[in-house]
Amino acid sequence: MAPFDYLWLAHNGKIGPVEWITRDWRRHLYRYLWAMRYLDEDSVVLDLAAGSCYGSQMMAGLARQVYAVDRSLEAIVGYGLNVYFAPNVVYQAAPAEDFCPDCTFTHLVSFETLEHLTDPAEFLRRAAQEWIPNGTLLLSVPAYDDLSYNPYHKHYLPLPALRELIQVDFEIEKILGQADDGRITVLERAEAAYLVVAHPCPAAAP
Repeated sequence: MAPFDYLWLAHNGKIGPVEWITRDWRRHLYRYLWAMRYLDEDSVVLDLAAGSCYGSQMMAGLARQVYAVDRSLEAIVGYGLNVYFAPNVVYQAAPAEDFCPDCTFTHLVSFETLEHLTDPAEFLRRAAQEWIPNGTLLLSVPAYDDLSYNPYHKHYLPLPALRELIQVDFEIEKILGQADDGRITVLERAEAAYLVVAHPCPAAAP
């Protein structure tokens, strides 16, 4: 299915409630469309914190295999396996911090994850050494501070802190911005999120 078919299906309530067509949902969808630019038929993708797995299903249309991992068993079983199933997606319920795969991946896709973690530095270390030692990191973090009203977020990572955190284990290829309406744009116009493309540093290899 072509990516923009999802926009039509969503708009017409075919892949979720109509109320999903909100600013936040549109931002999330556009992040997956952005990530898909980096995939090809040989890609083996880890979608970590995959949520309902609709993005995993989208990426499975391009990649050889996708691993959809989320801490919520309800999301993996109720939505991943029963709504957004694809034969080349492996569905697994596990916290991001505890995920222990038996293979490595060409891409790690993880949107709006770092701010939820107790130790985001350890997450990135494991990513570089265990999950994508020769691969590509595609992640996003909020570009605004919501710690005062979002009880699920443990960190706010302004751009300098984000760069410093990632560069311990990764070489940053680029950082883009996401505008309030969801469009992926230049870093200077980041309103909703920062989107990062990075590759493990040679020194980070196990």
